[in-house]
Amino acid sequence: MATQEERITAVEKFTQVAAAHIQETEENTTILLGVIRSQGHDIRDMRNDLSSIHETLNEHTELLQLQTSLLNDALATLQDILDRLPKRSN
Repeated sequence: MATQEERITAVEKFTQVAAAHIQETEENTTILLGVIRSQGHDIRDMRNDLSSIHETLNEHTELLQLQTSLLNDALATLQDILDRLPKRSN
């Protein structure tokens, strides 16, 4: 059986090892929280960028639809003019 001094020494060693593990866990937790916070900022920035891109794409889509409509109107007018012209014979 171990003496009281040996038992106290064993408890002290265990306490030191446990304290070292606790400190390492706390350091890793702090690092992880910093990474998570940074990624949260990055995600927020990406969402804002995507929102801006979405708005820009919507504006461009509306402009393209307007231009397509105007071109269709112009083509219809040109076709009407062509239909009114006398037919050419070869």
